[in-house]
Amino acid sequence: MKNNRLSHGKLYALCNRYQWFTAGDAKQYEKMFWKNDNGATLEDIAFIIWFCSTNATEAEILKIITEEQDL
Repeated sequence: MKNNRLSHGKLYALCNRYQWFTAGDAKQYEKMFWKNDNGATLEDIAFIIWFCSTNATEAEILKIITEEQDL
């Protein structure tokens, strides 16, 4: 598994652009950002987003965040 290289700002922008996390609440959203800022893998982040979304598969989310990660 790769280390997470997705900035807080980019993750926020992607969630807004793709309307992800619409089935989650504010506390869950904060916890996702905390995990992201503290070394979660892209796979972990994709799972969290998928779990709180209704419009994308986990694989689709992982593909997008992997392509958009900060290198």
